[in-house]
Amino acid sequence: IQRNLNTYRQYCDNAADLINDAAEKTPGAAQILERGLPIIDERIKEIIREIQEKSRTICQESKGTPLEELGQYTARSAKELPTQESLALEIAMSNMVSIARDWCEYLPTDKKINACEQLKNITGMEIEERGAAIASIFEYVQKNIHLPKIQTVCLSEAKQEIVRIAVAQISFELTESFPFTAKNKKEVKRKIFSALDICHENRANIVCLPELCLYEEWISEIEEKYPDMIVIGGSFYKENKNICPLIIKSNTDVPYQPKITPSAFEYKIMEMEERMIPGDKIYRYETQFGKFIILICRDFDDLAHYFRGNDIDMIFCPAFNPATANERFQDEAHSHVERTPSYILIANTGLHGGTSIFGQINKNYFSALVDGKCKSAEDSTYKLCEVKEKQEEVIIADFNLKHKNVPKPTPSNPDEEIRSVENIKKIPI
Repeated sequence: IQRNLNTYRQYCDNAADLINDAAEKTPGAAQILERGLPIIDERIKEIIREIQEKSRTICQESKGTPLEELGQYTARSAKELPTQESLALEIAMSNMVSIARDWCEYLPTDKKINACEQLKNITGMEIEERGAAIASIFEYVQKNIHLPKIQTVCLSEAKQEIVRIAVAQISFELTESFPFTAKNKKEVKRKIFSALDICHENRANIVCLPELCLYEEWISEIEEKYPDMIVIGGSFYKENKNICPLIIKSNTDVPYQPKITPSAFEYKIMEMEERMIPGDKIYRYETQFGKFIILICRDFDDLAHYFRGNDIDMIFCPAFNPATANERFQDEAHSHVERTPSYILIANTGLHGGTSIFGQINKNYFSALVDGKCKSAEDSTYKLCEVKEKQEEVIIADFNLKHKNVPKPTPSNPDEEIRSVENIKKIPI
């Protein structure tokens, strides 16, 4: 598009030079040329200024979020909209339509129709109507999109290419009153430490536990007992915030990840009742075992798509999901890794199952995953392994941080193929 835009600009500049030359020698011919060269009227220039204003607002609001680059590109493209040459403006407007479609993809599902419907017939519109529609879409996006702020927490540079990661599924119930905690505290602690022992014995680098399985008082014990592992500690309530601790031996304070989007049982529906206080920030942890974010339960469903194409290796999702939500979360996980080579790891309660790992591998290996009881034969997604309902197991696998997608072409010699995920296994707790 940029190459075509430059070509049309050059064409229009040449036309202007011809008119200037002709004006001196043949004024009549110059008038004919001027009538034949499209000009941009004041109304269209006003719409261009409106697009530029809306684009600057989007750019400012996307700073420090996963869509910062798209915001910058939007503002830059709007700033470069030509105000003199109609042909160049046609090309540039096509680019702005494409940008508007990109923004539309990030709107919540229930908000998409209002904006995206305008885009279906936009190519048949006159330039003035098209510009007004683009400005309207940018304004709608700015009002209806929820962009989480991101803060990078740099703990270490990545020190190894292959990382062994585990997700644990244990069965536990929550108390009925807020703030919710795991029932049968001693039994849950026994299960958690049994799972961590298994992960430690199998030399896991990172372990993820389910949402709301942890008590804060266990953190120091976990840190002391497993100093070589990073433990994503599910979550617990503190000061009415649902927070996930990153348990790691570190000389610096490591911020806990708060949950941003309340689950149904965490919403406040009565005026005086206490319920979850939402967080407002996503931490991007840079560690010796890779770069990752933690999206607690509904945050994954609500926010994961913002991180497509981002420079992260993994998304961890500690969850306390009902069985009815598992399919939706797993569909999103498959869609994410299919579009963006990366890894998704979900840890759910054993009451409902669905603990799973996602990554791109050659689908010729799916039959081996079926034989290993990790995957069902009819499942063609990038869900590589899952723990079923009522089971208490740990999934452990090796993840390649450098090669996260399927090599193309596939080497004829299997020994030469670099696999993104290997050594997958399930171990009972």
